Amino acid sequence: MSITFANHGQQRDLVCTEEERAIFTLIAEMCSDLELPEPPQLVRVSDDYVTAKVGDWDLARIKYTTRAKWVIFPTAESRSVKHRIASVDEVSGFQELVRKSAEIITKYC
Repeated sequence: MSITFANHGQQRDLVCTEEERAIFTLIAEMCSDLELPEPPQLVRVSDDYVTAKVGDWDLARIKYTTRAKWVIFPTAESRSVKHRIASVDEVSGFQELVRKSAEIITKYC
């Protein structure tokens, strides 16, 4: 008999692709002029994606592998819309979603 523990949102070792790190850097740069309570941090709390977090809030969820490439802004959009991308450069088009997410996070922090 073996015991397996489930992972339910606790932080894990940050294992991510170079592209996920590059996407996070772009998002963090978009936040540089915004009034956030603290700078975003890149963390892994899910086996499926990495997260740009501000405190306890998810600013963006990022997945960029050979099979899946997307960004989600769960704070700004209901139903966690997956924005599928073909390259890291496309993330620069999400500045308005980053701003909207930051406003909501700042309002409730």
